[in-house]
Amino acid sequence: MDNTGRHLILEEEMEEVKSSPFKWREGIRITVANKRLRCNGKTITDAFAKGILGEADARIMEVLDDYGYLNRRNIERAVNMSLSEELRKPDYKRNISNLVTHGVLIRYEISFPDGSRAPHAYSLSRGATAYMRARETRSVFNHLFTASPETITGRPKELLKTLAFNQFHLSFLSDYREHIEKYYTGYSVRTPEGRTLLNGVYRFPNSSVPSGHYDAVCVVLRFYAGWQKDYLRTLSAVKSADIITSPVVIAVCENDMYIRDAEMCRRSSSVHRDMCVFYTVDIHCTGEPILDYLYCVRPENNYQTHEIVHIRLWNEEKETRQS
Repeated sequence: MDNTGRHLILEEEMEEVKSSPFKWREGIRITVANKRLRCNGKTITDAFAKGILGEADARIMEVLDDYGYLNRRNIERAVNMSLSEELRKPDYKRNISNLVTHGVLIRYEISFPDGSRAPHAYSLSRGATAYMRARETRSVFNHLFTASPETITGRPKELLKTLAFNQFHLSFLSDYREHIEKYYTGYSVRTPEGRTLLNGVYRFPNSSVPSGHYDAVCVVLRFYAGWQKDYLRTLSAVKSADIITSPVVIAVCENDMYIRDAEMCRRSSSVHRDMCVFYTVDIHCTGEPILDYLYCVRPENNYQTHEIVHIRLWNEEKETRQS
């Protein structure tokens, strides 16, 4: 694993430039904002035939069929990645609102006790999901978390983690798809504590490693009460997973300020101290390539020294074979 571009910064030099749209806060509330919750295959087919729905709407439906839950910004990113340049639009607000109006999409409002709100989240409605399954010919993304509109409102932790992971996954595949041999999402691992889902595992062939590859493992952290137990349990799952042999963990935090806490938690467990773990934050998952800007936390100075590193998990040999 190449590890270059080192830069040291102290924690007091770090600041939360922008709040994550997926940040956990106590008292978070998820509500469905639709007036219409239902549609069926016939109404969707008729809407396409009459021109009420078009190509962009079909792509939005495909994206949400793949990912399950996304906010508008990531829907737009995914749609523009799949459309030819002449069909791309600056935004898809009207398309999304139209799909919500017709009961094809469900809009979720995320609010907090102080009156503030996070960006809306979206999913397919039950009828739209059935429509997509009936015509499915693509390989479907293995959703990390699925729930009906009626039950998701009571599961804010899972929703925020899913939204954060889907943003990571969208960017990671966009940046590194040509180097990834295969990947898994929502992979279930049995541990002594029970079943644990790994957000995403991405295999990079690398002949310099005895196993012949590195497995990048995305672990999404949200900082609710008891997050430490969940983090250590997930790291145990990484060690136990039969599909992982040379793990490089990338833990996704809400913002820079929680990285120190996460690393102190990991090193408090003797079982996990030897693991290779880097950190990133939500807002870095939509800019430059993720592996170009990772945090490595050093234990000196009470874990307040963070090293910014660039890593590369593949080697030139694979690139030569592909050319």
